[in-house]
Amino acid sequence: MQVEQPGVEMFRRDRQGQWVLSEYGLGDSLQLESVNLEIAIADLYRQVQFS
Repeated sequence: MQVEQPGVEMFRRDRQGQWVLSEYGLGDSLQLESVNLEIAIADLYRQVQFS
């Protein structure tokens, strides 16, 4: 499988206990409330080179 653009897939539980998939691209930011962190997806991949 070849990835055309880097991104992040994250599963979170909703209030009913169901797992919900969220997808984030390079222009998005990811909020991790449990550890009080917000990070840009582009920053996650800053030093990664794709061929």
